[in-house]
Amino acid sequence: MMHENRLTQAKSSIYPAVLALLLSWPAAAWTDETATVAPPEAPSLGQIQLDREMGQFSVPGRFLERGPDQGRDLLEYLAVKRNGYKAYEAVLELDTTATEFNLACILIGLDPDNATLPEYHFDPRPVQGDPVDIHVEWDADGTLHRARAAELILMNGKPVDDHGWVYTGSTFIEPGNIYLAEQSGTLIGFVHDADSIIEHRHGIALNAPQAPSVNRALMPPPQTPIRVIIRNPAETAGQDDAAPSATLAD
Repeated sequence: MMHENRLTQAKSSIYPAVLALLLSWPAAAWTDETATVAPPEAPSLGQIQLDREMGQFSVPGRFLERGPDQGRDLLEYLAVKRNGYKAYEAVLELDTTATEFNLACILIGLDPDNATLPEYHFDPRPVQGDPVDIHVEWDADGTLHRARAAELILMNGKPVDDHGWVYTGSTFIEPGNIYLAEQSGTLIGFVHDADSIIEHRHGIALNAPQAPSVNRALMPPPQTPIRVIIRNPAETAGQDDAAPSATLAD
């Protein structure tokens, strides 16, 4: 019952938050004339760049520092917001707030009404939600590298090959109408945490004897700039994979 109440709270609370953010956008980014037609230049939400025609958005960030011991990675999240509380359990830090990130998800067509949240942390049951494609880009020695998000995580020494990410939207709690993704800083998780905005449908390493670790062979040095691309495949059926982003910042 508590889970159902939390989910209802999330769905009833997210739309006022979305409306408030839309109203705060500069007129150049969102006007009556552009409400149904994308503007010539992709609008932005903070550091997030939206491409509604492609059904995707990109957000800059960086690889977080991990120690040399894979056995102590303690991973539960792919990405957290800037200075997110759970950064010590994440691979990536993104230059956005949870509220902006969630709004961007909604603006590319991901629907919180299709989501079912995990009932508790590490809930082994699959979570439901609109499918999401996630890619990570970075520059190394002048070469643009691109990987599917799950490939940054190792299970039993091998990159994860299950790319079943779904939009769950996080949730709100009372008192205070607190958005849990903003409070914890969790954007993309894989251990079925209701705070996350995007989760892994089946979870990674749930009830596994060995914890997941960072794919150090693939990752560049800590603090290397990245760009994460979030794509709604339902909006781009029949098109090529997510378009590469603009050149990464130095």
